[in-house]
Amino acid sequence: MSKIKLLLVGPLKSGKSTVANIIGDLSEGLPDHYRPTVGCRIVELERDPPPAIASFGKINLELWDVSGDFKYEKCWGPIQQGA
Repeated sequence: MSKIKLLLVGPLKSGKSTVANIIGDLSEGLPDHYRPTVGCRIVELERDPPPAIASFGKINLELWDVSGDFKYEKCWGPIQQGA
């Protein structure tokens, strides 16, 4: 099984959590209200690869939904490791 760490980064209120929720099948559309991410949130999922690379087996994907709030800026460096 292949493991991929994908960081979702950007400014506040840019839709990072919405993208993570839709890809992770946690939501089908836009949320009713804004809830800022506190630090970082990890959404884990497993997917079948595209046919061209099917020999790699299932893909374990970690979506790291990283807050764009500068009060968490000191966390951003360590979060990048392994991405």
